[in-house]
Amino acid sequence: MRYMLALSCVFSWGMAGHVPTGHEREYADFQVRNEAYVVDKATLHGTRWSDMGSNKTMRNLRLGILVTLALSLVPLAGCSGGGDGGGVTDEPKEIPLVTSFEVVIEPMYESSPSTTYYFSEGRCAIRVDGKWGFIDRAGNEVIPPVYDSVYVFHEGLAAVKQGNKYGFINTQGEVVIPFDYDYAVGMMEGLAFVQQGDKWGYINASNDLVIPFEFDMVESFSEGLASVKLGSKWGFIDPQGKTVVDFSFKSVGSFSEGLAKVKEDDTWGFIDPHGNLVIDFLYEPDDFDYFHSGFRDGLAHVKLGGKWGYINQDGEVVVPFTYDSANSFSGGLAPVTMGEKKGYINHAGEVVIDFIYDGTGYFAEEGVAMVNIDDKYGFINKEGTVVVPIEYDKVFGFSDGLAAIVVDGKVGFISVS
Repeated sequence: MRYMLALSCVFSWGMAGHVPTGHEREYADFQVRNEAYVVDKATLHGTRWSDMGSNKTMRNLRLGILVTLALSLVPLAGCSGGGDGGGVTDEPKEIPLVTSFEVVIEPMYESSPSTTYYFSEGRCAIRVDGKWGFIDRAGNEVIPPVYDSVYVFHEGLAAVKQGNKYGFINTQGEVVIPFDYDYAVGMMEGLAFVQQGDKWGYINASNDLVIPFEFDMVESFSEGLASVKLGSKWGFIDPQGKTVVDFSFKSVGSFSEGLAKVKEDDTWGFIDPHGNLVIDFLYEPDDFDYFHSGFRDGLAHVKLGGKWGYINQDGEVVVPFTYDSANSFSGGLAPVTMGEKKGYINHAGEVVIDFIYDGTGYFAEEGVAMVNIDDKYGFINKEGTVVVPIEYDKVFGFSDGLAAIVVDGKVGFISVS
C-alpha cells in the first residue's frame, strides 16, 4: 500500500516556541546527520520519541516528525486503510522531467532554524514576530499569526497551541476543538492523538474521546492500526482501541504496504497486521534507529554487517548490503551513501545519480529532489541535472506544488516546471 504524504507546513525539531508540524503530500523533509532526508509515511509514523531518552530536543524532534506524518496522509490508488493492511504495492510512479523553476512568493517571512515549511490543504504556517499563522498558496495571510506553535492541516483541521494548551482550528481559522490538551497532533484516519497529564488517548473531529487516556506513548493510525506503548512494550490497536497485536516489542514502526518493522532485543524484523512474523529478526539497529522506516515501492532498507541494503516483502535481498546509509525509494529512486557522499540508485541497485552530494532527499511527485553541497541547497531532476541552483541557505521539499527556500533568514516559495 502506498501513501502520499506531504509534510505540509512546518514541523519543528524542538518544541519551545517552534512549530512541529506537518505534511500532506508525499514526503517529509528533515535534516539529520548533516543529511537532507525526506521521510516517508512509515518512517514518520515509526518515529518513537520515547526511544530518545531524556534528550528533550531529540524527543521533540521525533514527535514533530511523527506528528507531521500523523497529520497528513493521502492514500494513492490501491490503498485500503483496513486493518489487514492490504500489502498492495503499485508500480513506482513515473517522475516527470523538470527543467526550470520560478520564485512565486518572495522571501519575506521569518525563518526559524528548527522549523520545516510545507503547504497542506492550501495552507502553510508562517512566523511573524515570534507567533505563527497561515498563508495560502498566493501568499495571502488567511489565519493571523497568534499561536505559539502549530501543526499542519489534515482532514480539515490543524492542532495549534496557545499558552500551555492545544486545540484545533479549521482552514478558516475558527477554533473547533477547545484548548483542553497538554499536547495534540492532527487528524489521521479520523483520529488524533492527544495528551492529558502523562497519558495519551485519541479523539475524533467532534472532540469525542474515542480511545481513553491510558497509554504511555502513542502514534497516529496507519493502514487501520496505531502503535501504542504500555509500560516498556509496544503493540498495536484498532480504531476502537482493541488490542490487535500484543504488547511484546521493544520498539516498532507503523504499518506500510502491509508490514510493520518491529524490534525484539537488539534486532529488527517485520510483522503482518495480525502480529505474525513475516521477516525474521535479523537486522541491526542504527544510530538513528528511532526512524523506523518500512516498505516503500515494495522495498525496505535494512542494515546487516554494518552496511545497508534493500529487501522485498519476502525477505529476499534485492540490493546488496554495500551502502553506509540508505533511505526509502520514491518514484523508483532511493538516496544512498558511499563514504562521505550521497547519490541515487534504482531498484536494480544501479547508480543513476553519482555520489557527489553532502545531503540528499527523496524525489517528490513534482519531479525534483533537494540536495546540498557545502551548506548550500538546491534541487536536481531525475537525470541529476540541477534545476534550482545549489545556492540557497536552506530549501524544503515540495508539497502542493510549492517548496520553501531560505535567503538571508527569510522564507519564500518556488515552483518548478
